[in-house]
Amino acid sequence: MFTIIFLIVLLVITVLFFLGWKYDVEIFDFDRDEHLAGVVVAGVLAFIITTCSGTYSVDEGEAVILTKFGKVYSVESEPDLHLKRPWAKTISWDTRLKTIRGDRFVYTRDNLKVVIHFTVWWKVDVKNLNLLYANITEDFDILEPKFIEPVISFAIRSIVIKIDGDELNTNGGTYASIIKNEISKNLQDKYIIIDKVTITDIIYMENERVKGIE
Repeated sequence: MFTIIFLIVLLVITVLFFLGWKYDVEIFDFDRDEHLAGVVVAGVLAFIITTCSGTYSVDEGEAVILTKFGKVYSVESEPDLHLKRPWAKTISWDTRLKTIRGDRFVYTRDNLKVVIHFTVWWKVDVKNLNLLYANITEDFDILEPKFIEPVISFAIRSIVIKIDGDELNTNGGTYASIIKNEISKNLQDKYIIIDKVTITDIIYMENERVKGIE
């Protein structure tokens, strides 16, 4: 917000100076205040720089990736109006916490087929967003189907296959935490943060419904 106010003030001063010069009106008394001339010159220069380089804004819950000639040179996540280099391209990425809800058919250690209903909360690692964009994918929309969901499936199956059905029912909250750690470990090199995992329901295929687990 400060950046916007500063640019507006400089622009107003620049316009007033131009009008005074064009219509030969003494809007500013430079003989009385010699420092004002410097302010006007600074305003003109700032206006030229801003016009040439361009500006971009960052909203709450997003980060902007800046690229030049196809290469990432900066990532900005502070909400405000910012300046960018000439010919730079800006790409906005959602940094808010996202939710995946789903279910998976899996087998327990004692060969019971169950349906695990789950919720996973995730977000991108803003501190390493430049690496994610440059090395993993330039498309935010494919993160869930291509990277996160397959890892969720693998983590649930690899953990549940080591647990008896009764144990899963009794200690579902504990195993949700173990599943979270497994997902986090497998997505660490993709710069994706897993915030929380819950097992919301377990259904046995013999039509026995187990109470939901929070």
